[in-house]
Amino acid sequence: MKQLLRIALMLLVFFTTETAMAQPGAPIMDALCYYPGDFDALYRIINERMVYPKAEKKKGIEGTVFVKFLVDHSGHTSNHTIYTSVNPALDAEALRIVQTIDGFVPALAGGLPVASEFVLQVQFKLPKDASVSDKKKKSK
Repeated sequence: MKQLLRIALMLLVFFTTETAMAQPGAPIMDALCYYPGDFDALYRIINERMVYPKAEKKKGIEGTVFVKFLVDHSGHTSNHTIYTSVNPALDAEALRIVQTIDGFVPALAGGLPVASEFVLQVQFKLPKDASVSDKKKKSK
């Protein structure tokens, strides 16, 4: 009996997940998935793990890469893909970083945890050159 209940629950979660992600008129999500804490905690992790590609740093290439992934009903991430590209090296680094982040709180639909997609931005921004700001100050 317990096994039958587990199977029924798994089918319900699967059906709810597929429906919640796919079609209009599907059950409304009670809560979206999120990273425990806040976005500042998430972005601190990203910044700590980021290794700016040397060639892109030297060329002054900056930008924001958007990485899309699936957060399953347990909060684990998978199916990481580049949603918005900037540069192959920056894309690869953003993908590498995001693949190391796990432990999301899953979305809820009908009171049950369900899989959902999440898009996370990884911003590559070089520090401003002090000599440039000094030149601007002197020209005023």
